[in-house]
Amino acid sequence: MRALFCMGFENNREFIDCGDKVVEDQLGSVLIAFLSTDFKPWIRKSELDHTAESFEKLCREIEACHPFYYLALRPIVTSDDATRLLNHWVLQMEFLQDQVSQIVNPVFLPYQDDLNDMQRLCMLQSKEPQFAAKFMRIPEQLHAERRTYVDGSRFLPVFSPAGGISPPFAVQSRMFFGTDDFETILLFEIEQMAEMNSTLRKCGKCGKYFQPFSSRTLYCDRVQANSGKTCKELAAKEKYEKKIAADEGRSLYRRRNRTYAMRVSRAPQIYKKKDYNTWKVAAVAAVERYERGELTIGQLDEALALPKKK
Repeated sequence: MRALFCMGFENNREFIDCGDKVVEDQLGSVLIAFLSTDFKPWIRKSELDHTAESFEKLCREIEACHPFYYLALRPIVTSDDATRLLNHWVLQMEFLQDQVSQIVNPVFLPYQDDLNDMQRLCMLQSKEPQFAAKFMRIPEQLHAERRTYVDGSRFLPVFSPAGGISPPFAVQSRMFFGTDDFETILLFEIEQMAEMNSTLRKCGKCGKYFQPFSSRTLYCDRVQANSGKTCKELAAKEKYEKKIAADEGRSLYRRRNRTYAMRVSRAPQIYKKKDYNTWKVAAVAAVERYERGELTIGQLDEALALPKKK
């Protein structure tokens, strides 16, 4: 089977055949990598007048993001019209990304219903004929082949070293599915994920898709270049800082409230209860505005100011 994109599946794992090696990853890694790619910078760069050096640099940048991008660009970089084809390919990928997200969102993102992924996928196809047509074309585009690996390498008997192989050796056998159409391999992966009832989520920090370890996981483990920390770490840090800030505002309010209440208790003729109650209502509202980020700690300090001591 000669195909640009070859993939095998086993339980919750997927195997990408890159020609010289097989890359193993969690089921859904290709889909997530594709949906999380920002194609706009590549579109802008591909529209420039390139020197041979700048064109090669852009290709290396794209290829480094995922093995399938490397495979997809091989026919392009060797063509006579490589620059135009690269721009066309990147534009196609951005359009395909939008199309695939319209399938992924209603099928895999968390929902408060009793349906599984495959039921949602069937419902989507029944309501959206254009998506149903895409899935129906998969058998026409996809080819299957069983591949055998001996000690981790593809086993091709006619190319075995002289004398053949000698025991002991490890053997693995796996079905691979190949196609030259990137959309087909993505849709096929979606079917595999739906069969396993996978769950995707959009990170509350970076907004990119990821597979949560539990229903309570809201942030991904991607490392952000500007901080060197993961979204999960950054979110935890922000939550802690907000808690400290909220505690600081509450602590200031409690101190001022105790002081004012004590004055009213000790000198009710001077400090009126109704004035204290009016202050307290305004003070609580100010603390809530501070916790929402609408006031700085300095502004909160002014809002909680007590009447001058009499």
